[in-house]
Amino acid sequence: MVKVLNAMHYIKRLRHIQMNKTLQMQKNLQNLYLQSCKPKLKGDWSMSLASFFESIPEKQRNLQLGLDCDNPMSGAFPHKRVVHAGLNGILVSPKETQAVWDTLMNGTPKKGEMQCAYIHIPFCKTKCTYCGFFQNGTSQSVEDQYIDGLISELKLASERPRLKDGLIHALFIGGGTPTSLSPANSERLLKAIKEYLPLSNDYELTLEGRIHDLIPENLDVWMANGVNRMSIGVQSFNTEVRQMVGRLDTKETVLERLAALKLMDNALWLSI
Repeated sequence: MVKVLNAMHYIKRLRHIQMNKTLQMQKNLQNLYLQSCKPKLKGDWSMSLASFFESIPEKQRNLQLGLDCDNPMSGAFPHKRVVHAGLNGILVSPKETQAVWDTLMNGTPKKGEMQCAYIHIPFCKTKCTYCGFFQNGTSQSVEDQYIDGLISELKLASERPRLKDGLIHALFIGGGTPTSLSPANSERLLKAIKEYLPLSNDYELTLEGRIHDLIPENLDVWMANGVNRMSIGVQSFNTEVRQMVGRLDTKETVLERLAALKLMDNALWLSI
């Protein structure tokens, strides 16, 4: 019971911290949004924030402020406007996915055009409380099957014009938690990437993951098989904050493992 109560206390405290940050961010975003809309207001700059948002269409207002609902964490913003924060684009519906993929892969890349690729690893061994991307836990058998499927797809894709006639300049392996793959499966996937994808001489190969997986048996496999950039989610160097949000390692462990990563022989870029 004590552990349960302590957990509830931490969750309430975390939500309080997140709510304060969210409110401040919301105020900042509203101010920036008003600044961007200033030319549209034609001199009526003195109108209140509430009046302004009441004056715009409901759909646009909901996109900016979210919906009032029982579970705002999942229901406040049901309409996603871009593929990822900071990028332009639209989501492809499941019905259109295969046709869009075939059109892309059957097209011939333009001469001198830079191409990038993304490979998704949809598994995490633990769920961080702040993360909205978590979908699947993992087991070794499921992981093995998924990597089998990925390698088969890479082999098939390698025969399509998009890859036969052009180079891949950057590849990002994201998730999920790609670094949580077993060393054997990491090696299988990375070898298949080098075999089936036409990587340029100066390619960038990024592996996304977490501090907890930066151990010698993993690092040796990654670096021996072409990884030259790591994207590591540290989130915080404060041990208490890290544990509150579901991160596993202490500040001391984080610093030790980052230092060990820095000493690797490979020319390595690190993003945290």
